[in-house]
Amino acid sequence: MRVACTGMVKYFSACLPITPDTSLQMVHPMFDKIGENQSKPDHPCVPHYPVTAAMIGASLQQKTLFKAVLWVLDNLKHYPQALSQSIESVKRFPPLDRCLREMHVPSSLGGLERFKARIVYEELYRLAVSLHLSKRKFALPGRKLSAGALAETFKRLLPFTLTEEQAKAVAVLFADAGTDRRMHRLLQGDVGSGKTAVAFFACLPALNEGMQVAWLVPTEVLAQQAFLLLSQWCKKLNVSIELLKGSVPPEKKRAIINGLQNNRVQFLVGTHTLLQPTVFFQKPRHDRHR
Repeated sequence: MRVACTGMVKYFSACLPITPDTSLQMVHPMFDKIGENQSKPDHPCVPHYPVTAAMIGASLQQKTLFKAVLWVLDNLKHYPQALSQSIESVKRFPPLDRCLREMHVPSSLGGLERFKARIVYEELYRLAVSLHLSKRKFALPGRKLSAGALAETFKRLLPFTLTEEQAKAVAVLFADAGTDRRMHRLLQGDVGSGKTAVAFFACLPALNEGMQVAWLVPTEVLAQQAFLLLSQWCKKLNVSIELLKGSVPPEKKRAIINGLQNNRVQFLVGTHTLLQPTVFFQKPRHDRHR
């Protein structure tokens, strides 16, 4: 039987030191049978997918992934048409189905860049369209908000004076909040530049108008750190604040959610748990928080 093997080639340890007669070995290689009338295997080039220890523990290895991808490529009949026919013609892109197949199971390595260009362009095109739609969404009417006296009160509570750049950022945020357009801002700054304080200033117009604030943090450790700092500020401003994360006991979690629905919780810090459908915020009140 003739086979084409793919894998890591190593010297057989029992044959050390290396000599002209040293044996080579492949541990658990992928292989394709080569038929009697074939001069090469069905797949002369095979992909190498990143496999984690957990995947290996679940018996999900290179060969299994490759078979799954081949099955999808052979059975997927309809592909989303993200690019218009005019773009495909001008750019002379190959069809999407052929690009995907060539990227996973290339007929040769020489033409990979051509197929990769189509995939990369389409990803950037989708991102551009998503950003355009996002801008249109945030151009919809919003609600005018004012920080009122809370801004000056919070300034006096801080143990430091805002820098010129921080003050400018706060002014821009308050100006946005004071219009009838939705705010869509990215606050950028180096580590230790005071982004947390500026972001808290951005919350003051909502708090002053009797609305609730959600502060989303990527990890539980960072959420705990943010909560410890923000709770100090909220306490001095007489604003109720809670921390919601995955490790919160069910009874405590129910109490926090009930507090949100009854507006007893005005400021909620948490991880992606905040995005669960069971977490409801009360509709914004129209009375001003004095």
